Amino acid sequence: MVAKYLEDFRRAVAEMEQAKAAKQSVTHDEVNEVTKLLPDSSPITSSTSLTSYLSTLERRCPPLSDRWQQCLSDGRRFVADWGSQATALGWTVDNLFGLHTPSEHPHPSYSRLSRLDCTGLVWPLQGARVTALSSSTAALDTGLKYRRTP
Repeated sequence: MVAKYLEDFRRAVAEMEQAKAAKQSVTHDEVNEVTKLLPDSSPITSSTSLTSYLSTLERRCPPLSDRWQQCLSDGRRFVADWGSQATALGWTVDNLFGLHTPSEHPHPSYSRLSRLDCTGLVWPLQGARVTALSSSTAALDTGLKYRRTP
């Protein structure tokens, strides 16, 4: 009976390790694919192109990624509230959804979201709402301002 328990335990541990490894590689691969969707400095031609880009992000959402789900929620709200104005003000896909480009061999603890100077507006919102938008800044309901990088 103990042998059967140990066998089941070892199998469960192996399955958890495989799931963890698969989740990490999928998350890394999927996030890397985001920057290949459109050139970083592509001007947004309409709020429809923003909606299309957001749909692509949604289809590529890694399993169990709360941060990605939050970005999608914030992105949908931003496009509905500010998409037309962002388009008219010249915001790019990178300004809104961009992520830092990793080196060829990033450190295991590296996160593309840790480089806020290279992160688009939508990723750091985390539930905050944009209250004003200009050609260079976005004011948030938290009192913070996001400065667009040229």
